[in-house]
Amino acid sequence: MGQVGDGIDLDFEHLSDSDRDTQLKTMGTMIWKLRNALDAAGLKDKEIIFTTRYNAYWDHAPTGFTGWNTDGEALAIDAAIKSHGSSLGEAVAQVNLMFYDQKPADINAPATGATLDSYK
Repeated sequence: MGQVGDGIDLDFEHLSDSDRDTQLKTMGTMIWKLRNALDAAGLKDKEIIFTTRYNAYWDHAPTGFTGWNTDGEALAIDAAIKSHGSSLGEAVAQVNLMFYDQKPADINAPATGATLDSYK
């Protein structure tokens, strides 16, 4: 990666249903270790991109939205990284939010699909 490529994209969609807390802490620790390893190898310009579900930054679903077991996952990962003295915002260059597998009713949208008003 030192010669080609601009970094690593971690596409983080779904955990297994067993021992979620350990999985989230492990993901946070892995991101922190990866950032430190890249920096130590002189690859500070290499980016870590974190792709997760749209609800990963909710501590609970807003009114009208369906709650999921993935609610708050990025918050838990950030807490794990903070336990090492950093943060998700410091470790990754950008966050992509996936929003492609939701029924309109899950996101408080009309049956015809989401509109800009659905996000307000």
